Amino acid sequence: MTMMMMMMIRMMLMIMMMMIIRLMIRMMADDDDDDNDDDVDDDDDTDDDDDDDDDNDDDDDDGDDDDDDDDDDDDDTG
Repeated sequence: MTMMMMMMIRMMLMIMMMMIIRLMIRMMADDDDDDNDDDVDDDDDTDDDDDDDDDNDDDDDDGDDDDDDDDDDDDDTG
């Protein structure tokens, strides 16, 4: 019985150590990625804003569709 308890404790300690090592590796990797991600995100945001502005310029003619056939018909009848 004591042998089983010792083996269980040993296994739990090994698992805990592996989990701690994994966390340490993740924390170290996250620090490196955060520095690079900030620069990349800033560039992506400015590019996205430029694309949005271009799209809005195309759509903001009069707020109407390009099909102005209805307006022409109204002028003919009036």
